[in-house]
This record gives sequence, C-alpha cells and structure tokens, in this order.
Amino acid sequence: MTQQLSFDDAGLLATLDSLADEQLDALPYGVIAFDQEARARRYNRTEADAAAFPAQKVIGQHLFIELTPCMNNHRVGGRFDVAQLAGTSLGEVLPYVLAQRRGATG
Repeated sequence: MTQQLSFDDAGLLATLDSLADEQLDALPYGVIAFDQEARARRYNRTEADAAAFPAQKVIGQHLFIELTPCMNNHRVGGRFDVAQLAGTSLGEVLPYVLAQRRGATG
C-alpha cells in the first residue's frame, strides 16, 4: 500500500500520519514530519539515506534553523510562518528544489 502513495493523493497527510515507522521507512521518498514549532518528530529511512543524517541527529531539531536553513526563506519557511500565525495548516505541495553542494570528488 505505501508504495502506491502519491503526492497528489487527497488524504496524503492523514495517511502518512497513520503509518507505523516501518511503513514510513518503506516509502520510496523521504519524509520529515514536524510539529507546530517546526521541530522534526518523524524521519524516515529514505530521507536519512538521501541526506546522510541519522534519525537520532534529526529528531527534535528545528526544521528551518538547524536542519534546512536553505529553506528558511519566503518561499518555504515563510509560508509556514504565515500559516502558523493564521492558526491554519499549510496543506499544499510547495514546488521547491533543494540544491546540495558537494565537495570535490576523486
């Protein structure tokens, strides 16, 4: 079932919230769930492998300050701030590409 989830699914957030940790880890894409204070509460294996950060270093960290400061801008972090101030949730897909710099290789 989890392999068939799509970002376009109407109830995706509720479905992700209901998954056991093992099911979340089986997803083919990374998931970081965070609370109202933007602190990471769930983090799946796919994201841990892609980001090269183990879950024990991520859980409890602030998403936009400690984990992804590159997303602390008006397009991403700012939209969460606006929704939080309004007392609403941000139930939308944000088109955003993360560029990751890598050191010199070989």
